[in-house]
Amino acid sequence: MAVINAEALKVAAVINKKMGANTVVSAGEVRLPKRIPTGSLTLDVVLGGGWPMNQWVELVGEASHGKTAVALRTIAVNQQEPRLYCSMGSSRGI
Repeated sequence: MAVINAEALKVAAVINKKMGANTVVSAGEVRLPKRIPTGSLTLDVVLGGGWPMNQWVELVGEASHGKTAVALRTIAVNQQEPRLYCSMGSSRGI
């Protein structure tokens, strides 16, 4: 574990006091969100393990570029899990 300089801790404390708690944190204190797999290993790697859980995800792009396919594949892979909620909207419908 890296040792943090005492002066850096003082600066972080001043910033946190002025700007609010947890404005400056060390990398060891950062919590990464749990992930939901997409069903595509390549996309999971790019996303850091899948879609972030408990966050809104919107797929945006040109027509016929696979947005619906990615969404449906994610649903299919995770349909056994009770945690998944999906709302799909489209200007043309599925």
